[in-house]
Amino acid sequence: MTTVIQTLAARAAAVGSADLPPRALDQAKACLIFGLTMACAGNSDEPVWQTLPAGAEHGLLATGSGRSVAEVAAANAVLFASRGQNDSHRGLSGHVGCVALPALLAVAEAESRTGAALVRGIIAAYEIAATAAEGFADTLRGKGLRTTSWFGPAASAAGIAVLRGQPVETIAHAIALGFDAGSGSIQCWVEGSDDWRWQAGRSAAAGIVAADLAAAGSTGSASILDGAKGLYKAFDAKPRPFDTRPAWLITETELKPFPGCFINQLPVAALAALMAEASATAADVERLTVTMNMHDSTYPGVSDHGPFASEGAAVMSAPFMLAGTLRDGQPEVRHFREEYNVGALHDLSASIRIHGSSSVEPYSATLSLELKDGRLLHGATKPDEFRGLSFDRATALIAPVVRAWPWPDRTTRFRHLRAAVAALPGGDGARLLCSCR
Repeated sequence: MTTVIQTLAARAAAVGSADLPPRALDQAKACLIFGLTMACAGNSDEPVWQTLPAGAEHGLLATGSGRSVAEVAAANAVLFASRGQNDSHRGLSGHVGCVALPALLAVAEAESRTGAALVRGIIAAYEIAATAAEGFADTLRGKGLRTTSWFGPAASAAGIAVLRGQPVETIAHAIALGFDAGSGSIQCWVEGSDDWRWQAGRSAAAGIVAADLAAAGSTGSASILDGAKGLYKAFDAKPRPFDTRPAWLITETELKPFPGCFINQLPVAALAALMAEASATAADVERLTVTMNMHDSTYPGVSDHGPFASEGAAVMSAPFMLAGTLRDGQPEVRHFREEYNVGALHDLSASIRIHGSSSVEPYSATLSLELKDGRLLHGATKPDEFRGLSFDRATALIAPVVRAWPWPDRTTRFRHLRAAVAALPGGDGARLLCSCR
């Protein structure tokens, strides 16, 4: 009987050999330029980054710098995750790019892989993460586990094996060993601790190690998911069946337009639209009520009001992100880093209430905005507003973030990066990364 791991491996292998749909290729480019732009704007002052690269300057680390490829990927993944502005996938209830992209880029650079191989590896990683998550991710999330770091190592390992052009048997062992490395809880959102950044870093490293082990002949449990003592049994999960044909699930990826929790992105966008419609400022607002899906509103930190003990706690707060939108038009990284524990945003967020309802779809919300002049405005989120953005739309979305890059020639660097990503599947990983360090 074919196991789930074997089916996943066959699907990944198919991504490695099939004709790539133009939309999937374009989405891979969108995810790549999005992730690299966020990484270049990442915070190199935080303890996790300072520890992993031993105090290196800003910018992505290069392989061949005296560190292992896995160590380089771990450090770079911290930068990818640093802003709290990652690509996201609803089926996964988490993020693929901040783990898989730094892992794949590090391997591609170290092994001088082609742009064509890199693109297939990226698409395969997203495919495996989203496929394996169906019917399983929500179970893990409900038990307080972080899906990004549970699925990240397996997805990265699959992508690396595809990048290397390895046979389906090797891909299967890489995926199984990757699942064996998955771990991490969402207690970090309750406490506002730094685990979430480290989860991205060590998941990227674990994916590389899993792929390397499989390439060297190490075997993983073929039934680690669906066996009598497998993960499905351990967590009482009931995953949905799937086959070996790629569904090109990378095209369902959503790009966060703002730093902060994914759950809060669409409500923030809807509030910005309401404020523009009313030509209102924060001083005009009496009260804002946001009704989310019950599971979203009770996710750790989402409904919390500040002041907070840390930046990590503020990143999760819908009232804090919405208050930043009322005052400054959108949430900004500086809000989380400079005002998490003090400042007028906390006074403003006191007028914001978050409610939960089972009648609201996940990751959606309705808004009721009461103004001091008596006007009452109603709004709702647009479910697909940032899903499946094209490379061109993604480039336009992230252009303002380039201002946070640390180099004086940031505009020229971004232009070169955009050209290198646009040229894929031509070119190689080295050209992609020269603008990022």
